[in-house]
Amino acid sequence: MVPACYPSKISSTTGLREAVVYALSSVSGLVRWSDYIPVKLVASADAALEGRTDAGGFIPMDMLSSNTGLRGWVDYLPVYVDNSATDAWAITATGFIPYAPSGGGSSIPDFYLNLSSPVNVTLGTTQARGSLLVGGGGGVITPSVSAARTSGVAPLYVNFDATGTTSTASTNPSHELFFAWDFGDAGAGNWANGVQSAGLTSKNAAFGPVTGHVFETPGTYVVNLIVMDGVNTETVPTTITVQDPNTVYAGANTICISHSGNFTGAPSGATQVNTAGNTDMSAAFNTYKGSNKRILFCKADSWTCSAPLTMTNFNGLYLGGYGTGVAATFGSGTMVSVTPSALDNSVFRTTNGCSDLRICNFKIAANSNTYAVSLNDSISQALIYKVEVRGCPSGFDAYPGGGGTNNVFDQHCMYECLIDNVDSGSGGGGFGVFCGFVRGGILGCYFDNCNYGEGTLRVPYLDRGHINNNYIARPNKTKNIVKIHSFDYTQVALYSEKFVFSANVMDLRGGYSYNGTTVTEVGESSIIIGSGGVGGGERVRNGIVENNYTYGCRGNPKRLVFSSINCPNMTIRNNIADFLLGATSAEYVGTFVDRGATFCTVGTSATGDPTIGVRIYNNSMYCNVDNSTSPMVWITGADTSQVEVKNNISYQPYLGAWADKIVYVGNGATVAAYTASNNTVNQTTNPNFTAIPPVALADWKPNTGSYAINAGATVPVLRDFNNASRVGAGNHMGAVLP
Repeated sequence: MVPACYPSKISSTTGLREAVVYALSSVSGLVRWSDYIPVKLVASADAALEGRTDAGGFIPMDMLSSNTGLRGWVDYLPVYVDNSATDAWAITATGFIPYAPSGGGSSIPDFYLNLSSPVNVTLGTTQARGSLLVGGGGGVITPSVSAARTSGVAPLYVNFDATGTTSTASTNPSHELFFAWDFGDAGAGNWANGVQSAGLTSKNAAFGPVTGHVFETPGTYVVNLIVMDGVNTETVPTTITVQDPNTVYAGANTICISHSGNFTGAPSGATQVNTAGNTDMSAAFNTYKGSNKRILFCKADSWTCSAPLTMTNFNGLYLGGYGTGVAATFGSGTMVSVTPSALDNSVFRTTNGCSDLRICNFKIAANSNTYAVSLNDSISQALIYKVEVRGCPSGFDAYPGGGGTNNVFDQHCMYECLIDNVDSGSGGGGFGVFCGFVRGGILGCYFDNCNYGEGTLRVPYLDRGHINNNYIARPNKTKNIVKIHSFDYTQVALYSEKFVFSANVMDLRGGYSYNGTTVTEVGESSIIIGSGGVGGGERVRNGIVENNYTYGCRGNPKRLVFSSINCPNMTIRNNIADFLLGATSAEYVGTFVDRGATFCTVGTSATGDPTIGVRIYNNSMYCNVDNSTSPMVWITGADTSQVEVKNNISYQPYLGAWADKIVYVGNGATVAAYTASNNTVNQTTNPNFTAIPPVALADWKPNTGSYAINAGATVPVLRDFNNASRVGAGNHMGAVLP
């Protein structure tokens, strides 16, 4: 994929965007596609041009029969064919770069992207090459990218932070600009979990000011950030070098361990250890553990574990497997099978001073006393890669305790991990995941408490982190499915902030079975962000919740809520709340007096930081509960203010007296706390979704005649739920474009 745009400037005479052109005397020492974009005018009929890179490294210009579903400047480079060959080099009103037809126009040069510091010159007939400036050329966006690391061994997690991006047209650019990432990793594949929309499933792409990627294959990758505001577009490349573990851990630095003497698939030159029938993984680990070592267990063997695999002051330790074993639940590949029946602790446990750890490809059949991974004290750069655990009291923990410091979480990542059936009883117990992150992420995981334990996912601290493309399900029925909070500010003066929660599926439906147990009712509220904690000292701010899909409890809930926001500067956009109750589209008659469905509650933070600046844009909700107290947005607290509610759809056909309560204020809040416009007027009015009730993603699209079409306000939401562009598509209500 080519870099996303040709940077340009605004003409002082015409007011149009124009290419900034510079003549390159030489391209010696420059790297194609990184330092410049070569474009070749192929001498053949326009209709026959091939959309590919030819042997010379040039892009032949291609005529697209349709760009439906494609993203201009991201999926394709828009080029205007000037059959007269007289147009100047300028961005036209439609945003296309004109070029001469095939074989014509000797004054039209090859086009290059130059990363040095050129100056503007006039393109003339004697110049053979031109260049477009990187970094704006007078544009309003000044992009900023910080990669947490630029090299390391595969699999390599890299966190990318663009929250330093500024725009002269925005006071809140992280929330108002559109950030698209191309990781240059075309073979990465698609997510098995999270929202299954074609616009959101590619592992090679991500969206938002903070993200991350796991590079699974050695090589050199050019990561491009594309920042857009609907008019201006900027691109910033970052090069990531991923090393081959067979090179980094060559020879005796790799130890392959088997209790059956099976070394099929072991890396060449590795030390081979036969434990002669001793299946205890921990005993072998304690013998060979150390920094910059790769310890691989035979996947064809079945392992036990009598004590934690404890890591202290290790750097560069890699734990994994070799050969072929039990299949991974997601994607291809196999895993090391572990049954720690006698273990009353974590299988993998860190203490002090560890960094650059990899725990890869383990499937753990736990018991009621066994955790999977516990990260403690000062740990950084820990990648938990495809680790699965079932039947445990808690799956993954990473928390320093009260008074800890934020560096213990730096660059932690959970990638395609699984937790199923948190076996600590329906009365409470452990969390599915209890992990904090600084410059870290949870990507592509599957977490299902099966109605046991506590909450499914609890994040005690999140700074420049991202949680995306996960399936998160069924907490204890009295608990929340997701909670994001922070340290006690009186102990550690830090905020959870600058985070993105996106493309996740939250599932509170019952009716599922595990080991013969049927779940009949699950948690009520979905996502809680910022509650202040017991002492009111847990401070959160500056987060984005977008493109998530929630299934509500199908049983008899008291109240269904997509999100509860109790902190400042939050954006909630392009989300879907599927609160269908029962098994049909008929009215569901609940038994609780205080029952209902509310898309979002916004309340006091209880921290001294008032809840100011919460934006709720372009969300969609459906619920078939009967007469209930169900405003779409519920605002509480005297210190809550500047809440914007725009372009949202709520359809509750059996609601009754609360049908026109789009925003409701109480507990000290007043109507001055919010502005609301261009939302559903009456929640019993049919928005003409594709299907009623909407039970599949395609059903949420408003059809012809819907009150949502061309009835929205102008808000800084440049894509819809499926990542289709809203720019130029009209202002519509709801998460999905008509």
